[in-house]
Amino acid sequence: MLEKYQSDIKLFKRLLAYVMPYKKILFIGFLLTVFVAVIASLRPILFKEMINIFVSESNKTNGYIEQIFQNFVTLISPHAQHEEKLLIWTLLILILLIFETISEFFITYFGAIMGQ
Repeated sequence: MLEKYQSDIKLFKRLLAYVMPYKKILFIGFLLTVFVAVIASLRPILFKEMINIFVSESNKTNGYIEQIFQNFVTLISPHAQHEEKLLIWTLLILILLIFETISEFFITYFGAIMGQ
């Protein structure tokens, strides 16, 4: 069984020699993948907080991330009405979606470069 893993290690080393000229692209693709994972994880938290604040009219916050976004919205427009704050939250989520989409495009693009 150890022989099987040694042959896999040899194969991995051979493949690594082909990847080395593209190490910048590989690194950028890896960073973008982590960035997309973080953004995709934030979106449900923001939706939950939007529902808690604007639909159920609950002002309690459950976590640190929600408090950061509430402070950010208050910082942007401290005298905003309820509807304006909802609009700001919606725009923040839309901006996150745009960044996520652009990042996913470049992940696919860099992956295609690596695969050719």
